[in-house]
Amino acid sequence: MKRFGLSLVVLATAIALVGCNKDGGTNYVAKPVEKPKTFSLAAGQEASLFPMEKGNQWVYEVDAAVQDAQGRQGNGKQVFTFIITDVKPQADGGKLCTVVINSNDKEVDRQEYLLNSTGLYQVSVGAGDKRKAFSPPQTIIPFPVKINSTYEWSGDGPIGGGTAKSSLKGTINDPVNVTTLLDSFNALEIHQEQEWSGPNTKGTVDSTTWWVPNVGLVRLYQEIEGSQNSGLTKLVLKSYTFGNTSKEATGATSIPSAPPADPTTAPATSEGDTGATAPSGTPGSTPPSAGTGTGN
Repeated sequence: MKRFGLSLVVLATAIALVGCNKDGGTNYVAKPVEKPKTFSLAAGQEASLFPMEKGNQWVYEVDAAVQDAQGRQGNGKQVFTFIITDVKPQADGGKLCTVVINSNDKEVDRQEYLLNSTGLYQVSVGAGDKRKAFSPPQTIIPFPVKINSTYEWSGDGPIGGGTAKSSLKGTINDPVNVTTLLDSFNALEIHQEQEWSGPNTKGTVDSTTWWVPNVGLVRLYQEIEGSQNSGLTKLVLKSYTFGNTSKEATGATSIPSAPPADPTTAPATSEGDTGATAPSGTPGSTPPSAGTGTGN
């Protein structure tokens, strides 16, 4: 299977998280989320949607389900920690940061993000000789943030050992109330529809992400249909640490092992995470991304 840098979590991510489960599958249908009365994001404060300071970190619980070309199904959960390890000032006043992603205390990926007056972008994924860039950097959130506005991006993105053509259309929706493992938030909702095509591979991604000022990404729901595999992924914030401020979930809460639940619904209780393997014959992968893109 080829891997492409796509909106937050690529299909390869789901494959890495899930275990073979012949009885897998779901009839889950997302319910509408409740709109809050207010959402506070002053003009010029858009950068607060992704607090880009060295040392900041987020912990996410990811629940994924996948089906490969042979019809084999699987699902599983895993925890990923995103840590900003470096921030470089840019000539235009923006910032370029490196995010290291850990799972089970091991580094599994590195990603770069650019934040400036025009928006938040993903620049590259992968470490060392595995690093691959988006050309141009892929849009995550355009600034200024305008509710009910649309935006587009097109370019080349990482896929396997090369690149593939990709395009996306995004919509900035009204803010909504969402529930995470940590807390309930008023969050900016962004919906993206993306497609890619390359040698022997093509696919589409439909994703919704929720962002909170001075917190960052708090939740994701994504469906991917590829020429080799299809998948459903849910990412939920578990904790975050900024400088001397740390916010952690209390109690034994966990997102359901089934595909994503309504973001307005409190997470279900779970006995713990399951570190699962991919169905036999499917390749390994990269972790979810804090922005729109991952894979190498």
